[in-house]
Amino acid sequence: MNAAVATGLFALGGVLVGGFITYVMERRREGWIAKKDARLFIPHLRHLRVTTDEALENGWPWQDLCRAAEEDIPHWEVRYAEVFAGTLTPGQWTTVYSAVRNFQEMTRTARRDGTRITEGDRQKLQAMSSR
Repeated sequence: MNAAVATGLFALGGVLVGGFITYVMERRREGWIAKKDARLFIPHLRHLRVTTDEALENGWPWQDLCRAAEEDIPHWEVRYAEVFAGTLTPGQWTTVYSAVRNFQEMTRTARRDGTRITEGDRQKLQAMSSR
């Protein structure tokens, strides 16, 4: 084998190894970002659950619970949904997405005229916050 061919093969091997290492490092970085985003989002979900329980216990107006929900699920579509959809298992994704989606729907459809949360609303809200 002449020196030019050997040099070319070593260069090609170096490119392949470098590309593989870059790929592996990028995948690890994406996993780290997903874990970080999950850790940052979980407190929002926990606070939303506590807030919902408090709203039920004290008969808050719907508008107050909606405001709290809007504050606790910030930037869902922009930042968190994409990361979670690409990294969670389908079952995990469905659980997280369903929980967030239920609260988003609540904020879009609830009365904001001072109407208070009633005992009749309790079962639906408890089911939403238990996810």
